[in-house]
Amino acid sequence: MQINEIIEKIKNDPRFLKLKNVIENNTHHNHQPVYEHTMLVLNIAKEKITGDFIENKKAKELFIKFVNEKVDGDLLRKDCMVLVALLHDIGKAVLYKDGEIERKVLHTKDGITSCPGHEYISSLFIPELLKDLVSEKVISYISKIASLHDTICDFYFSKMKDWKLEDVLDDIKSKSEGLYIESLFNIYCDVYYAKPSENLREMAVKIFNSPDFYTKRVYYLK
Repeated sequence: MQINEIIEKIKNDPRFLKLKNVIENNTHHNHQPVYEHTMLVLNIAKEKITGDFIENKKAKELFIKFVNEKVDGDLLRKDCMVLVALLHDIGKAVLYKDGEIERKVLHTKDGITSCPGHEYISSLFIPELLKDLVSEKVISYISKIASLHDTICDFYFSKMKDWKLEDVLDDIKSKSEGLYIESLFNIYCDVYYAKPSENLREMAVKIFNSPDFYTKRVYYLK
């Protein structure tokens, strides 16, 4: 199944459409349906996965090479990274029970919403939406990226204002269980229109423009 067909099937899935009824209101969302936000993130991901935001020639070549690596079957990393953009917030539509008490994952206090743990929760439900569309290997890869999509966030970059780029690169490669390229790309797309995340976007672009970012880290005991 081709990526565009997979996307359309998910977009028409009644479970996914529940995001239309989930409204967020906080520093990043102004009374915005999660479905609307998700479509914006999807479109940004489809645009940016081409590497058009990377000006450094070598870095752009390395990014394009990375995203065009095969994951399984006909699906490449870039296809999976776009699917993460589509599915990373599905956990915000979920309900849960503690004993007999049913609650929404989306919490509201004084008109402000939050979704604690939605990254992990999304990773639990992504397999349900993908199980008849892609392989188990692809499902595992996408679910893992989604579960980590807030490990690189505004707060993470706020401590790095005076850091050298080489130190930023050294630190970021220790994050997201080795999926730092995928995770940074997802959060970059996720907060692309969020005013409070201007620093994150600027840092992300600098990092993606560094060829050293794409050098695979290998851990070993000696």
